[in-house]
Amino acid sequence: MPRRTTTTTDAAEPIATGPGTDDREINQSLVGVVRGGAVTIDQAAVAGILAQGEVSISKAGAQTIVSAGNVRLEQGGSGRILAGGDVAIQQGGAGTLVSLGGVSIQQGGAVVALARSVEAGEGSFIGLALAPSVTVQPGGRVLAGPREAAIVGAVAGLVIGGIAAAVRNRG
Repeated sequence: MPRRTTTTTDAAEPIATGPGTDDREINQSLVGVVRGGAVTIDQAAVAGILAQGEVSISKAGAQTIVSAGNVRLEQGGSGRILAGGDVAIQQGGAGTLVSLGGVSIQQGGAVVALARSVEAGEGSFIGLALAPSVTVQPGGRVLAGPREAAIVGAVAGLVIGGIAAAVRNRG
């Protein structure tokens, strides 16, 4: 079945945001939730995206993105991303990234990235990268990887266990 694409909208036109497999393209608008097959957001702000296909954001932002396909952010950002495919960020950022594929960040950042592979390119920053394969290019930075996260977890467990044991013995 061929995909249909909704027409491009501007701020004065109502936007169809109901369920369906139609592709959605949002331009220069402020929208609550967008649902559809493939979703393209350009120079707009969106509270949430629920996509059955790929999501592309350019010079825009979305609070939450849930996509069965790949997600591409260019000069944009998102608070949370849950992707069934790869996530590529160029000159943008995200808070929490969970991807069933790989994550690639160029001149951008993420607080937490959980994926099969994570690549921090030149001029990028990732706070916590949890992946079997973490690649840091020259000029990129990862604050903590899986090994550091395990060490922090073990130390925190020991400290909390010690405090609990001391409180139990004291009372």
